[in-house]
Amino acid sequence: MTGVAHTQGYQTGDGIVNITFTIYTTVTFNYTGAAQDDTMPSWVNSVTIETRGAQGGAVTNYSPFPQGGLGASMIGDFAVTPGDVLTVVVGGRGNPDPSSSGGGGGSGVNLNASPIIVAGGGAGVDFQDPSFPGQDAVITSSGISGNGGGGAGGHDGAKHLDLTQV
Repeated sequence: MTGVAHTQGYQTGDGIVNITFTIYTTVTFNYTGAAQDDTMPSWVNSVTIETRGAQGGAVTNYSPFPQGGLGASMIGDFAVTPGDVLTVVVGGRGNPDPSSSGGGGGSGVNLNASPIIVAGGGAGVDFQDPSFPGQDAVITSSGISGNGGGGAGGHDGAKHLDLTQV
């Protein structure tokens, strides 16, 4: 991978993935709720991939409606071989809710079943805890702190988990 660019707190709404081939043909993948495969044609040996995570959901019971955090954006250039399969996952916007909304889904691309680029989704909103509004996705390995509480039927989330150490 070469030429990496990234932005935290960029994308509104659903995520998106753009794949640009060496002859300047761009294929755009939108949120579908399922993985989407793209097989590299015989004339392609490199691609530029831009991934954007989705925005967190809004709280709908209060005016003005608090919006979820924005998704991150990542861009990179990648060498590919004709016949390689890129599996694209595009995150959807977090579910809106009258009191506490869901986080946005991350968007990413796998090359032959190995992740090569991922952009995180923005945080949802909990109107009951103003110290944890819908925070924008960040581009650090340590992420941002959550409130650590579990949702109904869920489990507590990890605080400051560094996924580079897993």
